[in-house]
Parts: sequence; structure tokens; C-alpha cells
Amino acid sequence: MRSTYKWDAGHSKRIKVKLLPQGGYADDARSAARLVEEHYDLERDAAGWPPVTDFRKAA
Repeated sequence: MRSTYKWDAGHSKRIKVKLLPQGGYADDARSAARLVEEHYDLERDAAGWPPVTDFRKAA
């Protein structure tokens, strides 16, 4: 699979909900990073944890 980027999102043992897919392929590095961030946001939401805020905007 040339010119594609593999993304893998891990799983925290503290979160009891497993979301699928936990990995896949994206066309470029930015979209692969975006997919990982979206996966972690969905995991936090499913676990009832508050969303992560952008620490750069708070400063």
C-alpha cells in the first residue's frame, strides 16, 4: 500500500469500552493523525470523561 499511512489507536485499560476500528489506512499523515485523535475523543466520550481542551489556547 504505497502512499498511504497506517494509523493505530491504542486502548487504555482504564476505559472499559472498546471502539472499532482501532486502526486503518489514511491517504496522508495529517488525516491519519486526525483519525487517531478522533478515536481517542470518542473513547473518552464513551467512558464519560471530559473532553481534552487545547492547552495552547488557554495560555
